[in-house]
Amino acid sequence: MIIPDLEFLASKEGSLLLEELSLLSWPERHKFLFKAGTEERSKVSSASAIIEAREKAEGKFSQAKKMFFTSLGLEQSSSEKISNHIASRFKENWQVADLGCGIGGNLLALAKKTKKVVALDEDEITLTCAKLNAKVYELENEIEFLNLKAEEFIGSEKMKNIEAVFLDPARDREGKTKTRSILNSRPNLLEVLPEIFKTTKNVAVKISPAFDWQEISLLAEEPEIEVISENNTCKVAILWFGELKRTKRSLACFRNDGDYFFSSDKDYLEVQSEIEEGQPKFLFEPDKAFIKSGLSEEWAKKNNLKKIDLSARYLGSDKKIKGPGRTLETIFLEEISLRDLKKELVKRKIERAEISAKTHFLKPDEIRKKLKLKEGGEFVIIFIENCLGKKLIFLGKKT
Repeated sequence: MIIPDLEFLASKEGSLLLEELSLLSWPERHKFLFKAGTEERSKVSSASAIIEAREKAEGKFSQAKKMFFTSLGLEQSSSEKISNHIASRFKENWQVADLGCGIGGNLLALAKKTKKVVALDEDEITLTCAKLNAKVYELENEIEFLNLKAEEFIGSEKMKNIEAVFLDPARDREGKTKTRSILNSRPNLLEVLPEIFKTTKNVAVKISPAFDWQEISLLAEEPEIEVISENNTCKVAILWFGELKRTKRSLACFRNDGDYFFSSDKDYLEVQSEIEEGQPKFLFEPDKAFIKSGLSEEWAKKNNLKKIDLSARYLGSDKKIKGPGRTLETIFLEEISLRDLKKELVKRKIERAEISAKTHFLKPDEIRKKLKLKEGGEFVIIFIENCLGKKLIFLGKKT
């Protein structure tokens, strides 16, 4: 979705059109578009696209109903909660460069926190969205906008006044899926980071949460790596350098039951917690950010939990666990067949269950069909390969 009529949509006439269309349902907007004259059809189409984007953005931005987006810009932008968390590390008296500001998700948070932000984006339409969104939040006077590539700004006269940098490299590839590799991003981190470091070491780089750990060692300096999740979905990872760096590994989990933070100076997966056989009374499934950050084992050890599988995706305890994840009460954790499991379900009169089967050769829907189970309910079935290589089936109850 590229919006070609942003100037019109930001005008008084455009605002009235947006307000009128926002009161209509999607089918009604489609009829409105069909009836529009040839000259007006583009404007109505653009307005409809903005309204649809605003509806999708309501979970991310408090002022979503007034903002402007492209589909890619909305998809790649961080939520206000995550952006504010990232901006909290920057000092109030810093002048910051946001290299690749997009529609302004992180930019708005940085502008609220710091002295001044220079915002760059090579895409003119995306940059226009950022300008309009800054006006929505009354932050336009705190930001200088430049339609430039990051490489053109780095090493320039304006760069000399910059005290910290936020870099969000483009991960989209024309005609292909988004890249997870930091080596394929634009600009290339291996090339631009050393150049940025000539001016300032205070750099934060936003990368895919599905990054490759081995690629991090190729960077000019070792960063702190923070994995950030929202409602148990890994949203982004941040590489922190200079004064922004606090430790080696960290995570932030923003969940419905609260916000959780954990950090460590230990190397990735250095800690090995004890392996426990038998059936724990409770099974704890940590937030996905713990798994990606490599910190679940250390957190488990500090909280006296035992890992059940090698990746520490599942942890056992004899006490109900409170933390960033969900706790399930164990009914059984055994090495049994699907046939035996089916007998147990019939015996216990269980007709509905959630199924997690990452270690099984069948997909959850196929397993559900074999077990004649419906979706949902209070019970959970998990297929686990434990630390000793045994294939176990867990049946538990949500607490």
